[in-house]
Amino acid sequence: MPVTILAEADGGSAEALRHLVRDYVEGYAAGSGSTLRLAVADEGALDGVFAAVGDIIDGLARGLDDIPDIEIVPGDLATRALGGEHVVVDDAAERERLLDLGCLPLDGARLPLPPASHVERLRAALGWTHLTWMGATRNLSGFADEIRSYLLALDELGLEPALVDIPGRADVSLAPTTERLLRRCEARRPPADRSTLVWHFTPIGVDRLPTAARRVCRTMFETDTLPSDWPRILAGYDRIWVPSAFNVETFAGAGVDPDRLRILPETVDFDRFAPDAEPLHVPEAEGFRFLCNFDFQDRKGWQPLLTAYATEFAGDPDVTLVLKVSTFHQDLATIEGRVDAFLRTLGAPAATRPRIVISDERLPDDRMPGLYTGSDAYVCPTRGEGWGRPPMEALACGVPVIASRWSGLTAFLDDANAWLVDGSLVPVPDDVDIAVFRGGRWFDPDVDALRAAMRAVADDPIGARAKARAARPALTARFGRGVIAERIAELTLEALCQ
Repeated sequence: MPVTILAEADGGSAEALRHLVRDYVEGYAAGSGSTLRLAVADEGALDGVFAAVGDIIDGLARGLDDIPDIEIVPGDLATRALGGEHVVVDDAAERERLLDLGCLPLDGARLPLPPASHVERLRAALGWTHLTWMGATRNLSGFADEIRSYLLALDELGLEPALVDIPGRADVSLAPTTERLLRRCEARRPPADRSTLVWHFTPIGVDRLPTAARRVCRTMFETDTLPSDWPRILAGYDRIWVPSAFNVETFAGAGVDPDRLRILPETVDFDRFAPDAEPLHVPEAEGFRFLCNFDFQDRKGWQPLLTAYATEFAGDPDVTLVLKVSTFHQDLATIEGRVDAFLRTLGAPAATRPRIVISDERLPDDRMPGLYTGSDAYVCPTRGEGWGRPPMEALACGVPVIASRWSGLTAFLDDANAWLVDGSLVPVPDDVDIAVFRGGRWFDPDVDALRAAMRAVADDPIGARAKARAARPALTARFGRGVIAERIAELTLEALCQ
């Protein structure tokens, strides 16, 4: 069977090269159409490799007519593989044998990864391939914040991402450095036929996207299933990147091809979200301050939060719950009315209600870390998250986190670094405020468990803060920008060589 084998000639010992050439000559007949292509990264070593290979062949005591084709070419293994030198090996056993020899057999479906980092390999391939992100980047949504974090991670490592920004509301005040990053990415215009396009939002038909060599959908969903049309739409993408194993399970369970699903975790700006960020004082917030920063909707679990807080801390003047809300779906007056109406259903007199401060102030990007460090605990009794950026930001700032033990949160929160609240899965109610969630199940946090967790943190603020701060090194080691950029590079290379 004719094959082309790509291997590094100057990446190992002389003994390894001798074994490689000998096994190739003995395993493949002259005239079979097979080729051993030896890549030499150091062009100054070319003459030495030619001489070494000649000596090896001489030692085999064969005539030149009996030697299958051997080529010695300049360039490192990663660059030449990414440059389109595909190796055709149809037999699985043969692929395994070649891999054991330290070669790089490519079958057109999968690219075995050489020792160099994925970032180095992708950087080496710039000019042949490019990475383009597409989505809205200048609003308060979690999707926009995710894109900005990914672009920063990629740009810092010289991977030159491009950006196709989706016009829309610009309701966030970005730091000047972030705005310059976005404009730099927008100015890049890679060739469409050599670009991997990442659509970062809820899925749309690929026929509505620009031309690209590969199309990826980076998305998520927060219940235990998907909207009914998502599997059909996602079938048009080469890959679907989701933030955690939670969505791998829910997407596959809803009918999305599991072979197309890949995990791309999230990252935040750990330089800004740090324990030494200058605290931001929220007016009227006194005593022990619980914070919940969220878009006001039923999925975020504000009802169980109010129930637990108002019950556990009734009549306590030295505690405050700060609800920092985004008003994507309703205005502040409506939110305040809904909160007051719900508290009335609990039956407690208004005079005994613990202090609650509701704010929809749009903070500049660079003041957000201070919102966390100005708080004593972050509480997130959500009914479901694809990831959960605010809890991650709070933990990065060394703030104790109380959160639901379900969905994407468990990718980075556990009992060692947070206070996780148990509960059960229940059907999404028919009167849910955002209709897309109907038909699935989501998490119902146990109110008594939530009360106990909030009380435990409030009663031992020093110990709680120590536990949270101890979690930061592991958090940055697993989800720092460099780590996530490496993962993006790995997934991009894998998609290109599928």
